[in-house]
Amino acid sequence: MATITTHPATSSRWDDLQHALSAGGDGRGCQCIWPVLRDRDWNRTTLVQRRQLLHDEVDDGPAPE
Repeated sequence: MATITTHPATSSRWDDLQHALSAGGDGRGCQCIWPVLRDRDWNRTTLVQRRQLLHDEVDDGPAPE
């Protein structure tokens, strides 16, 4: 059986976070930002912008406990 290890989403683990979001489903495209944007704002953002929004949120910390 595989072992799963979890870590807080922090700047130092940004590459790990992106890897987790690219494993399938909508994560890669939504970047976990969809729930915090209004529909019209969501429709106006690009993947690069959504990735930056998530990166900014992770950078602002603190890491979840």
